[in-house]
Amino acid sequence: MKFNITLVLVLALQLAWAQIPISQARTQAIGSSVTVSGIVTNGSEMGPIRYIQDATAAIPAYPSSGSVPFNVSRGDSITITGDLKDYNGLLEIDPITAVTVHSSGNTLPAPLVIDATQMGESTEGELVELHGITFPAGGQNFAVGTYNFIDSLGNTGVIYVRSSHDLIGDLVPLGQVDLIGIMSQFSFTGVGGYQILPRDVNDLIIPSGILFASGIEQDNITSSGFDLSWVTTQPGTAGVQYGLTSALELGEQTTSTSANSHTVSLSGLNAGEVYYCRPYAVNGTDTAWGNTGVYATQSNSTGRMVAYFNNPVETSVAVNVTAVYLENRFNDTIKAYIDMAQNTLDLAIYNNNDATIVNAINAAEARGVRVRYISESSTANLGLNNLNSSIPRLDANASGIMHNKFIIIDADDAQNAHVITGSTNFSPNNLFDDPNNLVIIQDESLAKAFEMEFNEMWGSDGANFDLNNSKIGNQKLNNTPHRFLIGTSPVELYFSPSDGTTGQIDEAIRSTDNYFSFAVMSFTRDDLGQAIIDVNNQFGTIVQGVIEDVNGTGSEFGPMQSAGVFVRSHGSFPNNMHHKYCIIDMPAGNDPIVVTGSHNWSTSAETVNDENTLIIHDQNIADVFYQEFRRRFDELNIGIEEIAQDGFNLYPNPANDRLYIALNAQNDEMGYRITDISGRVVASESFVSRSGEQLLQIDIAHLNAGTYFITLNGETKRFIVAH
Repeated sequence: MKFNITLVLVLALQLAWAQIPISQARTQAIGSSVTVSGIVTNGSEMGPIRYIQDATAAIPAYPSSGSVPFNVSRGDSITITGDLKDYNGLLEIDPITAVTVHSSGNTLPAPLVIDATQMGESTEGELVELHGITFPAGGQNFAVGTYNFIDSLGNTGVIYVRSSHDLIGDLVPLGQVDLIGIMSQFSFTGVGGYQILPRDVNDLIIPSGILFASGIEQDNITSSGFDLSWVTTQPGTAGVQYGLTSALELGEQTTSTSANSHTVSLSGLNAGEVYYCRPYAVNGTDTAWGNTGVYATQSNSTGRMVAYFNNPVETSVAVNVTAVYLENRFNDTIKAYIDMAQNTLDLAIYNNNDATIVNAINAAEARGVRVRYISESSTANLGLNNLNSSIPRLDANASGIMHNKFIIIDADDAQNAHVITGSTNFSPNNLFDDPNNLVIIQDESLAKAFEMEFNEMWGSDGANFDLNNSKIGNQKLNNTPHRFLIGTSPVELYFSPSDGTTGQIDEAIRSTDNYFSFAVMSFTRDDLGQAIIDVNNQFGTIVQGVIEDVNGTGSEFGPMQSAGVFVRSHGSFPNNMHHKYCIIDMPAGNDPIVVTGSHNWSTSAETVNDENTLIIHDQNIADVFYQEFRRRFDELNIGIEEIAQDGFNLYPNPANDRLYIALNAQNDEMGYRITDISGRVVASESFVSRSGEQLLQIDIAHLNAGTYFITLNGETKRFIVAH
């Protein structure tokens, strides 16, 4: 018995000697085994990871392969042993080799009150609190991703909202709030990337009184003004302070009626201009202040929008305009527009290996155009070796990649302001072989918005960049206009990772009434995959898609196929399908929409990469993209042999003048019935399917464009007429 007691005491002393404060553990070499004790400050709301804090510091623990069972809760007092690992800059214990829970329900450590400048290695893993922060994205709804904030001293920081977080879908607060969360880090380079992780809705402490209950909506855009509308939790009178700068120097417009719903009209403004506006509402002595946002008036530009494609398109399905296939001429087209530049030329291009384009840039500088160039440091950019040395070039180097593809020409010239964007890098494969799109828009307001984003990355609005002021990746703020009226077409513009782009794409997808198609190189976002599945399950809706990278980690290809979405793989087809677009309600819809740009539907694009996305509400643009999609989708070996696996199937869908029914049944008397969306029978026929007769052709040229249903042998399927 004495021996056993002695052995227990020896083991206890050994454990005590082995255990060290967390602050000391954080100084040990990667791969070292450490034993620490502390209080767990989060639970399963962050997944399997747990952050442990003692009086000296904090460290996370992650139960990867080889770990012992690890199921601890917020407030547990534990002792844990494991190896130190660096995971994208975050120092953690992984794997976990031993864990002991001493007690539960303990009071958590008091959050350390900091400002954004103290987000770093010295506070990594700790529970922290910041006071009086504002979110530039205030008024959006939280989705998975990063959200920048500005603290009360004007410093910037980032929070990250993970999937399944209970903040998702809630309004990003407008005005000042306090924030509690866990200091963490995520950086592919191991440098920077510090972010605060709120654990639940209680970590956002919102003041009482009159508050904004909605975002700020801009409507009725004209060349001389626009309306701003919002809702508050209590009735009050409203106003908007505004100006050409953030000083809001032009005064304010107010309302005199007390209400919960507010609309303030700004008039007498200049065409093609960007205005800073700060809305507010007053209830007695209590004032709710919104964020200062930026909004654009309509310009006096032509509003001409064109889209080009570098692979063949299916013009037989054109509705109003014929899509243009520029065979081996993307670089010549880009050069032609660069040659139009008279005063300024700004380029933010991920990769450039094309001599024709580089020579055009050099020629622009030679004729007196101010040229500025932002490139990505992780790519070769071999063509830029021949860029004039006098042209200032910022080689972006951040936690993500500078993946933008846009050119801005003469942003301040109403008649010559152009934006060139789309999915195309300036490499030989992307320009000539890989399916890609170019979108070119002549509009001063849009060009100025792109220029504001460029200046934020450039760190200056002058000829030379300022590295001390340059903001790349998740350092950027949501500080550009988002809504435009270009000609008669509404257009939306979003930049990643600051503007909640994925949430905007999700909203566009869910607006589908009858037809949705997409062509995306990389698709790993669960939320967008679920949005497409939900649309596919809507009564009367057709969904079709093409994905290039179907085997990558987290690809949505398999889940969508399993859910019944008609999605095809481009992976085995020649060249890489590099598009990032979707088409909504084209050819038969009231509001045809195209979403396009540089943004793959991935978490990297949403949270760390610099990306640009346009949401274009225009029938002609949707028309030409639809012709591009039909060619990409239909060329993927989708023949009658492949689709005739059920009782019957339809081809093509959407259809133009003829619809084909692929049959499996033989020697049976059959009949079909076609009804419109109201249930009215518009066509029917009886026939006999003889042995070997596998295909029935139906003339639908007499039907109006829209959604229809065909019933055959008790089975009903929907299709769209697209002429």
